Amino acid sequence: MAMFFGALKNRSLLRKDSGGTENSTGPCTLCDLRSGDCGTVQRLEGGEDFRCKMMALGIVPGKTVTVTRGEKHQPYVLRVDDSRVMVDWGTLGRIHVNSGAATARGRGI
Repeated sequence: MAMFFGALKNRSLLRKDSGGTENSTGPCTLCDLRSGDCGTVQRLEGGEDFRCKMMALGIVPGKTVTVTRGEKHQPYVLRVDDSRVMVDWGTLGRIHVNSGAATARGRGI
């Protein structure tokens, strides 16, 4: 029974976009975002080496990142400040972001 309510709670974090597909809002990982979506980095899941690598790329908690291009199970191209970086699928799942309803679409980013 608890699993059922947990599933309902997680389902409430989903919204339908204009295309009729579900898109996550609120806490998620970067691999949950689609091209044009943006999110604010909340935490990095990994050891010191991983955190140092992400810091070198500019991906740190509090920073807003935008998915420029990406497909499921493929590397994503991210915009971080004025730079573009490519991040592999495994790494995307270790970067937790807070994704709001706002996206980069239509803002010229």
